[in-house]
Amino acid sequence: MKIKILMLFIVLVIVACSPKNNEKDFEVDEFGSIISYKGNSTSIIIPQNIGNTQVTAIGNRVFKGKNITSVTLPESITLIGFEAFANNRLNNITIGSDVILGLRAELEFHFVFEEDFDNFYNNNYMKGGTYIKENGQWNMIEK
Repeated sequence: MKIKILMLFIVLVIVACSPKNNEKDFEVDEFGSIISYKGNSTSIIIPQNIGNTQVTAIGNRVFKGKNITSVTLPESITLIGFEAFANNRLNNITIGSDVILGLRAELEFHFVFEEDFDNFYNNNYMKGGTYIKENGQWNMIEK
């Protein structure tokens, strides 16, 4: 328990001290879906609004292979496209509740992050919170 509290404290300090991503790093469409990312940060904090548009979704493969280690998603995101965060080194994910992961128009499931996180999130009833990967295993820190 002490380790989890320490890890939460470290995450909060890192997030508090980390600069937020520039809104210009993200491109959104008229529906509020992020369709491209031009930044190079390994720790991503996605804003709830970009310009006057509320961010509600992340498109397919937007962050794929960008060497991201940490991502914080706003509560406004309800859908994340397939392979949106694939091929990264994620060890910290903050996500809202009931986010639909990787559903394509053909109703096929494709992994959004990596198979182990997607399964862990779905098996934990899609609870919002911060998830940390320790020793190869995902753990959830309650909100």
